[in-house]
Amino acid sequence: AGDITSKFWALRNILRLYNSDIEEQDAVQVEQYLTLPDIAPFFISIDNDKVMPMEMLPINNNGGQGYGFILYRTELHQAAEEITIHNISDNAQVLIDGQVIYRTNVMKQGTWKNIHYMDQTELWKVNVKMNNTGKDLTGMYLLDILVENMGRSNILPVMDTQRKGLANAEGYLLFSSIFTFRDHPSNFVCR
Repeated sequence: AGDITSKFWALRNILRLYNSDIEEQDAVQVEQYLTLPDIAPFFISIDNDKVMPMEMLPINNNGGQGYGFILYRTELHQAAEEITIHNISDNAQVLIDGQVIYRTNVMKQGTWKNIHYMDQTELWKVNVKMNNTGKDLTGMYLLDILVENMGRSNILPVMDTQRKGLANAEGYLLFSSIFTFRDHPSNFVCR
């Protein structure tokens, strides 16, 4: 039943006898890193006229992608006041010309015991204001939406409905509802 018994306490005390104290480690200094524009050329590119979730991508013998990140990328030729993204069920970052302008977080942070997982309805419709970039958006610019697969539930009724990436989603711009997205699936596997 999960109750703590005397056997648990005895085993815990034995383990304490033979385990040494953990040494404090020095902080790791990051000396080099790659930016999203640095690694994007190594991604597989798939051109679509609509947004596709990871599982529906025509890769891996049409098995899609099961884990990792996916980058949705499009070039916009007019300024938009706002972009609306539907059905995000994972962490996502919206970037304009490589600059992050919006982040979703599927876990609202509290203490480690008090993590609130966002209800799916909180992410059914995310409106991103485009005018907070500080950039001149009158010419052509690059819109990226980087989505991190945060895993799935193992509950039978929803197992086949949990799509990763922008699931059953469309990206809407106020000035246009149709634009080409280039999907860049990435499992971050050495190739």
